[in-house]
Parts: sequence; C-alpha cells; structure tokens
Amino acid sequence: MLFVDYIKQNSFYTQVFDIRQALGFVSDTPEASVFDIQDSIRDFYLAQYAIAPVVLKNDTDKNYVIGTYQRTPSVPKGFKTVKTINAKTYLYKRINK
Repeated sequence: MLFVDYIKQNSFYTQVFDIRQALGFVSDTPEASVFDIQDSIRDFYLAQYAIAPVVLKNDTDKNYVIGTYQRTPSVPKGFKTVKTINAKTYLYKRINK
C-alpha cells in the first residue's frame, strides 16, 4: 500500500502546505498515461486521498510535487527532495521558477 499511516501522512502534509495550495504529481509512468494504467491510477488517487482537501494535479507546474514510483525514483528537473515519505513516495520542492 502506498501510504500506511494515514494520520501521520496527513499531519505531515497539513504542516507543510497552505491547505489551499494545489500540488503536482509525478511518477515513473509518463504524464499522458497516468490514467491509462491501473497501478498509476491507484497511486494518483491514494496520494490525493492522503492530502485531501488539497488538490493534486497530474503535472509538475506547482511549487510542490508528490512523486510515486513503482520502479526507480527520479527527482524532477528543477526540484529537490524535501521528504522521503516511504520507499515509493517522495515530496519535492521547486528550487527555481
């Protein structure tokens, strides 16, 4: 399962973000295919559930991005890792805009 301790995860996210700020989403599935592959859909919606009511967008246009990976993690260009949430999930912050 992507997030094991929902209370702990939600507590972390609400401490870091202004609740009205949308977050980006990245994975090892190409952006255009995230909603075509069952594992990717699951990862996206589990991340959205964990951070609700914050809105999760399937892009890297936001200042903060959640990354979930089935294989090898990769920091998106222009971002740095802020937090390793678990072995498959990472929080990134934009380093320049």
